[in-house]
Amino acid sequence: YSLQIDICQRCHLQGNTVLKPGKSFFDFRPGMKLSSVMDIYLPTYQNDEKGFLMAAHAQRLKRSKCFLSSNKSGSLTRFNCITCHNPHISVKALSANYFNNKCQSCHHKDEHPCLASKSVRLLQKNDCIHCHMPKSGAVDIPHVSITDHYIRIQKSDSPKNTDMSNSVGKFKGLQCLNNSNPDNLSLAKAYLFFFEKFEQKRYNLDSAHKYIIRLKANMYPSIYIHYFFLNKDPQSIVKLADQLKILQSPQDANALTYYQIGQSYDDISNFSSAVLYYTKACQLEKYNLDYQNKLSGGLLHTGNLTDAFQKISFVLKENPKSFSAWNNMSLYYLQKKDIKNAETAVKKSLYLNTEYKPAQINEIRLLLLENRRDQALSMLTKLRNKYPRDEELAQLSNMISK
Repeated sequence: YSLQIDICQRCHLQGNTVLKPGKSFFDFRPGMKLSSVMDIYLPTYQNDEKGFLMAAHAQRLKRSKCFLSSNKSGSLTRFNCITCHNPHISVKALSANYFNNKCQSCHHKDEHPCLASKSVRLLQKNDCIHCHMPKSGAVDIPHVSITDHYIRIQKSDSPKNTDMSNSVGKFKGLQCLNNSNPDNLSLAKAYLFFFEKFEQKRYNLDSAHKYIIRLKANMYPSIYIHYFFLNKDPQSIVKLADQLKILQSPQDANALTYYQIGQSYDDISNFSSAVLYYTKACQLEKYNLDYQNKLSGGLLHTGNLTDAFQKISFVLKENPKSFSAWNNMSLYYLQKKDIKNAETAVKKSLYLNTEYKPAQINEIRLLLLENRRDQALSMLTKLRNKYPRDEELAQLSNMISK
């Protein structure tokens, strides 16, 4: 029975998904427990009866008295998604009374008469759904109206509008909807993902840390590195990578872990070590163009122009509109002292993204090489006003002023 619901939940329960180690989104098959492949988390809020997430139909249904009562141990009837929904027939093709009849097949008029006044029943056209599953908005997507699958007697103060973004109270935490006993690794990842993708609040990182410290760093280095990365702590990442020799014995390291370590070495200007980790990330995910771009940048920093050009060309072949790759191509030509091609490449980068700061800085350097000092100073002044704390811009300004 629960496996039937898992089939529906695979698509109709969406949220902050944490895959089990070694699993992918393609591994679930009907007949399997969804929790054997993934844990699905949703945020819970104070006063959350008044608001819900767009793809949380299964979660809302499971809160309903209809569902809870019928699924008690010993119950002769089992209420689930396909009690009302035939997955092979579109809702639009059903008769007007189809769902009403479904309700009344359990709630017989004689045994369970409607308690609403006659005027209310007439206003709602004697439609059970109108009263007990009204259309409402979602807290995560404004200006939509969907059926709330939390079946209940509505309170008189229930909101009727479709903008629910401000209808719930404070965040209480994440709840795993398809697994009543998620492990520490799953919970740690859930809070890290929630911080990274949805809500950049410090308390989400603190919650992740609560579960991370219950895991051994030498067994789960990737989760520690992910936490330090989101915490903007490259020194801790470098220290852990060196201590555990992750490059030689990766444990549970993956492409993302290698990339994050590479970026951390990049942040402390250890470009040769950054290249080693970027290379590992690219070996695992060749077509992740962000990783390839980072690797080409590291190769440029270490003076390996031949390999850098090869990586940049690969990225531009796959995505000719990669503004970061065009900027790296400009830096390549700049090191080759080919000012004309460097200028062409940086213009392509800025054409694709006029606000891309690395390309703007690169253009200032090119203007200085061409003795167009006034134009370079004008651009630099605008950038410094926009990014007053940027160290690279400050260094460039000091260099020009000498």
